[in-house]
Amino acid sequence: MKNIKHIPFFVATLLVFNILSGNLHSQDSIRTLFKPAKIHSFGIYIAPEFQYGQMDNAFTAFSGGSAMLLFNRRLAVGVTGQHNMDRNFSPSNVSPLVVRSAFGGGKVEYTLRPDKAVHISFPLVIGMGMARADSVRTRLPEPMHGHNNGGFNGRNQHGPDYWVIQPGVQLEANVLRNVQVFAGVNYRISSNTRNNNTTLPNDVLQGVAISAGVKLGFFNLLSSQPRRTHTPTPEVFHSFMEQFPAGTDHVKWHKEHHGAWEAEFQQNGVETSANFAPTGQWLETETKITRAALPATLQTAVKDVKIREITRIQKADSKILYELEVKGKDLIFDEQGMMIFQ
Repeated sequence: MKNIKHIPFFVATLLVFNILSGNLHSQDSIRTLFKPAKIHSFGIYIAPEFQYGQMDNAFTAFSGGSAMLLFNRRLAVGVTGQHNMDRNFSPSNVSPLVVRSAFGGGKVEYTLRPDKAVHISFPLVIGMGMARADSVRTRLPEPMHGHNNGGFNGRNQHGPDYWVIQPGVQLEANVLRNVQVFAGVNYRISSNTRNNNTTLPNDVLQGVAISAGVKLGFFNLLSSQPRRTHTPTPEVFHSFMEQFPAGTDHVKWHKEHHGAWEAEFQQNGVETSANFAPTGQWLETETKITRAALPATLQTAVKDVKIREITRIQKADSKILYELEVKGKDLIFDEQGMMIFQ
C-alpha cells in the first residue's frame, strides 16, 4: 500500500516519545492504564494555530485551532480542526482548478516537564478530512459550505473523504501564567480519498507541516498539589535535620496551602515524606511500605482486599496509622485494623 512507506516515521515518533518519557519517569506522576494516576490538577485552554504544510506536494497556509482539557499539567485531550486559507491555491496536479481542504478530529497531547519555562510536547491528531476542487470562475464565496446558496459549483464539485493521522513535536514556552506560545513540526498521514477522479490526488494532505500558535487558558485549575518551592524556613529546615540527620537523598520541599511544609525524599531507598508546621514542629512522617509490613491484625482485616499502595503514617503523638489505596480511594486504618473515618 502507498501509505506503508510512512509507517517507519510514525513508529520512530512513538519510540522517541517512549524513551524521553521513560527517562523522566522519576519526575512524572502519570501511571499506566492499569494503575491510573491521581488527578492533582485540571485545566482548560484554547489554542489558535497556523500551519504551513504540504497539499498535493505544494505548500500552503492553514489556520484553525484546538479546544483542550488538561490533566496534571501534562496530558491534554480535546478536539482540533484546520482548513487551508488560500482560496486561489492551485497546485500543478489540479490546475487550473483550485483546491480547498479541511480536516479535524480528536487530539491528544503529552507534555514533558510543563513547569519549566521552555519544554517539549507531543501532539497527536486522529480524524477525518474533506477536499474540494472547483474552477476559479464558478467558485462561490463560501467554498466549504454544502448548501445550495454557497459552496462549490455543482458541475465541477467532487468531495472525497479521507482519514488523517498527524503526529508531531512542539517546543513550548510559558510566557505568562495563562499564556503559552509554541512552534513545531508535524507529519500528516492520510488515506486515499474515496473518489478516483484524477483531478484531485488521493494523498491530498500527505506531507510535512510547520506549526505555530498560542495557548490561552487556565492550566492549573482545582489544583490539589502544594505549591512547589525550594527554600523552607530556617526553623523548618533545622527541625528536618534533627528528625532525619542521615539517610536522606533527593529532598524536595513543598509549601502547602495551609502554610505547613512537606519534604519528599528517599530514606534508605524508601520513598518517604515528612510534614512540619511553619514554626518547625514536626507533624508526621509517611513511608511507603509493602503488604507484608502491615501489622498482623491489619493483614487479617484486609486479606481479601486488592491494595494498590500502602503508606505508613507516624504522627507526632506516637500514633501510627496506615493509608491503603483501594479502587482509587484512600482508606485509613489504625494498628488494630479498625477503619478511621475522616
